[in-house]
Amino acid sequence: MADINSRGLGIGFSGVKSPEIYLAAAPELASSWLIQVKENPLTRSSRVVYSERFPSAKYFAYGVNMGGVKKLEDNAQASVTLRGIPVPEELVDRISNYIAQNKNVKLQLSSVVEFSLALAVTNPHLHGLIIGPRNPSQLSHTLQFCESVGGNSSIYEQFCKNLQLYKS
Repeated sequence: MADINSRGLGIGFSGVKSPEIYLAAAPELASSWLIQVKENPLTRSSRVVYSERFPSAKYFAYGVNMGGVKKLEDNAQASVTLRGIPVPEELVDRISNYIAQNKNVKLQLSSVVEFSLALAVTNPHLHGLIIGPRNPSQLSHTLQFCESVGGNSSIYEQFCKNLQLYKS
């Protein structure tokens, strides 16, 4: 694997329950792994676990929009409904209230999904996002919004502090 990596091909993993096996198999790759992690306002636990063994790896987030969770969503076609994702009403309420109370700040947010994207884009621990828009319009909006947010990690810190995210 080290030879493949030395030729410029990135090597990664996702959903590994025992990351120590990867560390033991190729300790020389510890800082080179590309690791896919589920990261959104509900969780960062897999990145935290992996980063104990791979602190210098590059982390790419999926599941950023929590399945399209929206305030008072009752849409039978929404991803959150179709996949049976439990809606974290208390967290959605906190995020929605934060958005409503912060209309005069530089970064304008209009939805829980935009909050989740902004949280990921400004997260200094992530190197990229894996997105899955369902149509060209959603893709365009996601790309434009992420570009407008930039990579200001102080936004990430502010969100985590003000909304008391990731208490553990």
